[in-house]
Amino acid sequence: MSKLLRPGCSAVCIGIDPDISGALAMLQWRNPEEGAETDHAVWSRASVAVHDMPVTAWQMASRTKKQPCSQRLLEILRPYAALQGEDCLVRVALEVTTPAHMSGKHAWFSVGYSTGVLDALLTSLGIGYERVHASIWKRQMGLFKMGKPGSMALAQQLLPQAAGDLRKKDHGRAEALLIATWALGCRAEAAAAAARSVPGSDVPDPAQAPWD
Repeated sequence: MSKLLRPGCSAVCIGIDPDISGALAMLQWRNPEEGAETDHAVWSRASVAVHDMPVTAWQMASRTKKQPCSQRLLEILRPYAALQGEDCLVRVALEVTTPAHMSGKHAWFSVGYSTGVLDALLTSLGIGYERVHASIWKRQMGLFKMGKPGSMALAQQLLPQAAGDLRKKDHGRAEALLIATWALGCRAEAAAAAARSVPGSDVPDPAQAPWD
């Protein structure tokens, strides 16, 4: 992801929470020319676009299941693939999860399906991406066991320009935004203030927490 910070070029970092209640978050900016002064928190000056995960329903035996809609995902991602060139870099950070130990086969199938669809789409569009397990980016950003309120508070702190896209129910959008900022190097230090801002939180300050 460090290539996204190349002086003088435009860049797009896309964070994807592939759950059916997840989202895609696009951070887009232009890097200053080499030698110009700038901060490293590029996410704070990036323009933001978010898309709730498009879903489709299908009948599975006696139940109806929802899964990511590949056609709509293609329509969302294709314009960003078209931006790629010498002057514009596009990269994706894709969250992967592991179902709980006691989860049934449907949970494992859903995770595999979502990851497979996104892998195929990104590969066919020529967009480079990296996978990150949910537990890794959350720990590294100080969000372990902080839940949805923690993710929302941190996203609002780090990306005030996205406030209009973050309603109380939009935790999927918040996490997609945080996945993108994680990919750009944001770590626990930036999360300390957000942890203190969550009402009633008993989670220790991330700056003081041990990291793996």
